[in-house]
Amino acid sequence: MRTKARSRDLAPSTSFIRSQKKRVGKLNSHIDKHRNEPPDEAQVILKALALPSFDDLINLTHSALGCWLADRIPAKRKEGGFITAAGDWL
Repeated sequence: MRTKARSRDLAPSTSFIRSQKKRVGKLNSHIDKHRNEPPDEAQVILKALALPSFDDLINLTHSALGCWLADRIPAKRKEGGFITAAGDWL
């Protein structure tokens, strides 16, 4: 039984990283163009994250997906950019 994993065994493959970058790019583009109609895939991601409520949420991204997610992640206090359900980018 191996007790130590090599870092290359744990690192995601280059093809996986590229595919995720393309996926996020497509979601960013869709949300930016249709802010009040997010793609189903964005809803699936949010649900899959199953995040708890946070005390503080600080969104340092400027991406449409990041701002959309930040508005929907439960938190008592929020700072940064957000895209509301109405499609407003705050």
